[in-house]
Amino acid sequence: MTVTLILIKGTGKLPKKNLSLYMSQGLGNQLFFYTYILNLIEKYINEDLRITIFFNRKFKPGREFILKELIELDSSIIKFQYNTGIKYLSKAMILKIVETDEKLTFFKIFKEKNIFEFEQRLLKLPNNSFVMGSFISNRYVDNVFPLLQSKLTEGLNIYNIPKILAYLDNPDVLILHIRRGDTVGKISESRGLLTSVYYQNAIDIIEFKSGVKFNHIIAVTDDIETSQKVLTNIPISKWLGPQDLNAIEALKVFINARNFIGANSTLSWWGVRLSKDFGDSYKILPRPWLGFRESDADKALFFSSIQYVDAC
Repeated sequence: MTVTLILIKGTGKLPKKNLSLYMSQGLGNQLFFYTYILNLIEKYINEDLRITIFFNRKFKPGREFILKELIELDSSIIKFQYNTGIKYLSKAMILKIVETDEKLTFFKIFKEKNIFEFEQRLLKLPNNSFVMGSFISNRYVDNVFPLLQSKLTEGLNIYNIPKILAYLDNPDVLILHIRRGDTVGKISESRGLLTSVYYQNAIDIIEFKSGVKFNHIIAVTDDIETSQKVLTNIPISKWLGPQDLNAIEALKVFINARNFIGANSTLSWWGVRLSKDFGDSYKILPRPWLGFRESDADKALFFSSIQYVDAC
């Protein structure tokens, strides 16, 4: 592939492109956000691109901007600011006042129309644009996956898996991800709280296909107390919560597990999407993704190499 550099006549410099974005939510969503940024970097390879990420100074537990630590390892393009300055607040005020996308474009503000939709227009931005979105679509990921996997593998190498999980690659070890925490309560109807039936069905499928009976079933969750009440019929040998693993360590566990049953959580999704290939490993995710009914999320998060089990 030949790359042609477009230089401003007489200056020998690349044309400048300054973009600003706002980031929130947990690590799984942050990874989609980073994937979108890599799309922008590839799109504007012939321009002097600079990206500012605005993020919350105050955050809920489990919603820390952890990805900042990984991005900062090798990026000269990206800088970070709290969402408390005039530049961000002025854009946020316009977003509250202006009602239509057409009018927002006048202010160079772009907001995704659907959280689970790939939008080509969000990769064609004028200079000094401000973008709001979650960018949760496998199409963004497919566009840059080799680069993304390389960068994240390098970043994750600085985190160690706890010694108690050193046997993740054993055929008789199974990792479960159980999401509760922020999904319990009013949001549970739209999110859909997976029951023990889903996990048991998934276990039965893996044991039948592999011919192996699991001797160690390890549960990783953001809420041990609530999760223990749900999975009383499954012989969990070890429970690991936020006090045992932070979000990046949990992700690394999911990626390195030979056998893994995920939740309807983007962190689970990334654990499978980035997972090591053991040849005889089994990775399962639920479907439908949201609220036990089909939605745009199912198409956006689908990839063919994964086993799906009915959410229930």
